[in-house]
Amino acid sequence: MMRTLFPLLAASLLTACSTSRPPGGIRGDREGEIAFGRELFAQHCNACHPGGEEGEGPSLLAELVLPGWFIKRTVRQGHGEMPAFTVEQIDDDGLEAIVAYVHDLRRRD
Repeated sequence: MMRTLFPLLAASLLTACSTSRPPGGIRGDREGEIAFGRELFAQHCNACHPGGEEGEGPSLLAELVLPGWFIKRTVRQGHGEMPAFTVEQIDDDGLEAIVAYVHDLRRRD
């Protein structure tokens, strides 16, 4: 009994602790991608860039629009006091979703 219960419990815990992805992935579903990006932003970025605004880190809503490649490079390599985030921490789909969310924040600003 315990031998079969442990794998189920472990799988439940891993699923509960992971960030949920929209069913079917995020490609082609803009609203799903933005929602996923919002979750990841809250988890990894919001402490220093609250709501995209200036906090411990600079505002992401400044007048200059940050291109997606620049955001991705900065997230992967870090900058100044900002730590680098590895693919294990934020995978490439997640990083694309964060970029979509940041760009959406600018549109709503």
